[in-house]
Amino acid sequence: MTMKKTSRAKSPGLWLAHILLGFLSLMALFPFLWMVATSFKQTTVLFRWPPEFIPRSPTTANYVSLWTQSDFVYWMKNSVIISAVVTTISLLFNSMAAYSFAKRSFPGRDILFLLVLGTLMVPGQVTLVPVFLLISKLKWVNTYQAMILPLVAGPFGIFLMRQYMVTIPDALIDAARIDGCSEFGIFTGIILPLVKPALAALAVFAFQGSWNSFLWPLVVTTTSKMRTLPVGLAVYQAQFTTQWGLVMAGATLTMIPVLVFFLLFQRYFVEGLALTGIKG
Repeated sequence: MTMKKTSRAKSPGLWLAHILLGFLSLMALFPFLWMVATSFKQTTVLFRWPPEFIPRSPTTANYVSLWTQSDFVYWMKNSVIISAVVTTISLLFNSMAAYSFAKRSFPGRDILFLLVLGTLMVPGQVTLVPVFLLISKLKWVNTYQAMILPLVAGPFGIFLMRQYMVTIPDALIDAARIDGCSEFGIFTGIILPLVKPALAALAVFAFQGSWNSFLWPLVVTTTSKMRTLPVGLAVYQAQFTTQWGLVMAGATLTMIPVLVFFLLFQRYFVEGLALTGIKG
């Protein structure tokens, strides 16, 4: 058995596969590496030919200008607050709805769940105007609640959590009910601890979706200090000129929180996707 493993590990096909995967990984990382390198370049060398991948005279002027000559601090603060609140409330609302569809029996449950899934086929642009009119009637334009509440629940999150919850044995819930546990106690004490991988996967999706959201914050904000990072960075992309150094510096800083968030929940994220994909 040991000899077979050794010979297989040294087979040319396996080495070729590793080389090919390494090359494809570099191809996927190249745009990100180019973005980071460009953020440290001076404006005079951005369009030099042949291009410099590693700047000969790196500078932090783009980062300094971004922090001192714009509302970048406000954009970062808004994105952090909105993404954190959206992720927290989304986990609560989606898991509560999923628990009802997975473990509660009521008339029309399956039909209602199909209707919820059907909304996945409705593009967000279709509901953009009605939602904006509602926000306008409530006088919430250019506020945090306008950018948070429309994103706190969605059919994908409900579907993801429901697929995981149906794998939990009903015997656990029945035993808790016999012991006198309330539905809220069952949900918080039994269901939520068992669905941590799915919660982590949903948290990554919710945080990334809220962090990268562009169209809705663009529509619902009217002042520079209420913009989020994607909307704020778009200011530097004018019709005739684009300040690429500032854009790349902002994009680099924007990518860091999402990357850190994913790395923290990577193990649970992969586990949650794997289990929700093969069961239910």
